[in-house]
Amino acid sequence: MATKRRSEFQIFAGPSISFLRGNLEVDNTNQNERDPKFGYSIGFKLVTEIRKKLSISYGLMFEKKGSISNATVTYFDETDQTFKQGLVEYDFEYDYFTIPTQLYYSIGSTQRISAGIGPFISYLKKQTKARNPSFSAARELTDETELNTKFDFGIIATVSFSIPIGQKNSLSVQLTNTLGLINIRPNLYTGQVMKTNNTSLLIGLNTKRKKNE
Repeated sequence: MATKRRSEFQIFAGPSISFLRGNLEVDNTNQNERDPKFGYSIGFKLVTEIRKKLSISYGLMFEKKGSISNATVTYFDETDQTFKQGLVEYDFEYDYFTIPTQLYYSIGSTQRISAGIGPFISYLKKQTKARNPSFSAARELTDETELNTKFDFGIIATVSFSIPIGQKNSLSVQLTNTLGLINIRPNLYTGQVMKTNNTSLLIGLNTKRKKNE
């Protein structure tokens, strides 16, 4: 007798908060204060049931993430003709296309709550760094894409809650984190690395269907 396995197509989007880590330019130090960067994530995925309460998902998402660093620097004031200290904000922005694969486990009899984990690989589209001095109106924007590796790799984890809106459709609220595990800036000083971290709050629209096996 054929069994029916459920599959689900989902589109999602939502805001994100991210930071970079691993070197003196982006970590918290005596001269630098790291702030999170706000961005967004958008994408789609296909979820296929393996067995009851267990499923696997594949997808594609775009992530706009990065980090903000506030560094204390010494500068020369042309008006007073003296050296002073001021803050410079460095805004790192990364645009990634991410392919995640996750194994999900549904919790409870209604299976509305699920948790997933798995690997991801990301392709870097563009990376920029903006320099915004507090003591000057000048803003410098630099394209630093070539300083990074083209690919990032890490672990993605998701907690999801679904809300039925019909027999086949539902809404989902997801908290997703992509944690980069490799150094994406190979030419930093010895002992210094650059790694990514991004957390997204995603709203998804899900459409279910069943297939015979």
